[in-house]
Amino acid sequence: MRPVVRLFGIGFLGVASMSLLLLCSVGLVAARPAEAASWYESNPTYIDPHDDSADWQFSTPEEQSMDSASLDAAAASLKSEPCILSLLVIRHGHIVLEHYYHGSARNQSNNIHSASKSMLQALVNIAIDKGFIGSWDDSVRTYLPEYFVRASAAKKHMTIRDLMTMSSGLRWTEDTTEYALQSKPDWVRAVLARPLGHLPGTFFNYSTGNTHVVSAILQRATGIKTSAFAQKYLFDPLGVTVEHWGHDPKGEDSGGYNVYMTPRELAKFGLLYAQNGVWKGEQIVPAAAVTQAATKIWKVDSLFNYATGWWQRRILGHDMFFCWGWGGQFVYVIPDLDVVMVTTEDTADGHEPVEINSRILIQHYVIPSITSGFSVQLPHAVNVPEGTAWSLAGSIVDKYGTSRTATVDYGEGAGPQALALDADLGFTLSGTWPDERHRVVRVAVTNDRHETTTATLMVSVVNVAPRVHAGGGATLPAGTRFTRDGSFTDSGADNWHGWVDYGDGTPRQALSLRADKTFTLSHSFPKRRGRRYAVTLRVTDGDGGRGTARFVVKVS
Repeated sequence: MRPVVRLFGIGFLGVASMSLLLLCSVGLVAARPAEAASWYESNPTYIDPHDDSADWQFSTPEEQSMDSASLDAAAASLKSEPCILSLLVIRHGHIVLEHYYHGSARNQSNNIHSASKSMLQALVNIAIDKGFIGSWDDSVRTYLPEYFVRASAAKKHMTIRDLMTMSSGLRWTEDTTEYALQSKPDWVRAVLARPLGHLPGTFFNYSTGNTHVVSAILQRATGIKTSAFAQKYLFDPLGVTVEHWGHDPKGEDSGGYNVYMTPRELAKFGLLYAQNGVWKGEQIVPAAAVTQAATKIWKVDSLFNYATGWWQRRILGHDMFFCWGWGGQFVYVIPDLDVVMVTTEDTADGHEPVEINSRILIQHYVIPSITSGFSVQLPHAVNVPEGTAWSLAGSIVDKYGTSRTATVDYGEGAGPQALALDADLGFTLSGTWPDERHRVVRVAVTNDRHETTTATLMVSVVNVAPRVHAGGGATLPAGTRFTRDGSFTDSGADNWHGWVDYGDGTPRQALSLRADKTFTLSHSFPKRRGRRYAVTLRVTDGDGGRGTARFVVKVS
């Protein structure tokens, strides 16, 4: 369901809002939505029994260089909104504002709608990083070949990237086509059977059908449901449990809709991206996924850009990317301010939700609340290659002090050491760390007014491991020998060796790796029609870095 832009300001609702306020009141349910074949659910409220307060750091706004009065005014401005459920603001990893409305609470879980499309972007990046999917430019046909038997040549070239950037080319009218297809027994087939209106990759057209197909690709590539893959690789590390995840008549998990989470769980996902994909020292989402979320693909209109599963905009000179779910489910990430803002709204059946104007909330309250009287200006997280010398510039803002002393603790057990400041209050952090670890670097500055300000930098030291490229799945006629050329990249080491397991019970075989970092696979699979064989390859370098690729061969 496509988000709808509300053009008038927050609180400009008039008398009609009183009836909507009654319609938007939260109703708690214990039962799951009905299992009827309906594309969109009735959007009830679930209860999350887990208290995740121990996962969070809490702070006054002033401790994070924000103004309490401005944030309190932001919370107050939403009280007249008939459907608003929550507002959270996080800065420097600390919750500085958490407010619930109309009887809602931190343990109430609601449908986040298309905000879950951004989570699909994270899942595809994780699947690529772990070798389940070859690349963003793999064709959809590679993973779902049965739906392309009679497809045109143009449709056969449609890629996963085309789906997630809303440029599949398939004819689709959001909020209309879904209802025309929901009576079909196979929604993935129904989506992919839509005629092409444009060549894939050439035209933006928002479609929840696209992302539903992405969910099917994830399930085919990984061998488990999208919800299970998400729980294992994305949500478990964050301490998040999705209360409900919808599915279609064939059991394919909903892709980019019908996912239920609490506001704090949404905030964890936003904070993960604000921290460059790192959570508690562990790289959960590849850093490339965060870069991708902030990289414009399409200019949608004068206000919004679309990236890959994420929206983008610029407010008061600050670039930001955000999840946007129908009815006012927002997760804003503002990197240069190290701010995450979350709102949720009630979309239960029986009313038309009134979506807040998030631009006004950010422009009038959140950004102006940030004070710059005395602060350390430093990115929240960076990745550095193992064994590589690195340096990073930072600066101090101090409007009222006249002298300062600064220290830095590189997190190696040696404790704080003096940090030199230049005449412009700039400084440089540097180091060389040989082992693959995550370190928290802490800068503290005290001025002659006896004020102290701090900032932390998460430095992720990553092993430059080989990346194996072996292509996607394949269908092989029985009795035909399977052959395929592959390659690998590795900028950090040499002395490579590798093996391949064809998944048919035969012993692992050594990979013959050529000097140009290529290899050839060649194997005769058993003549068992309909059988699928999971092929696994691994390349290891002289530093112990390992790269893995997987794909499935079906014997027909």
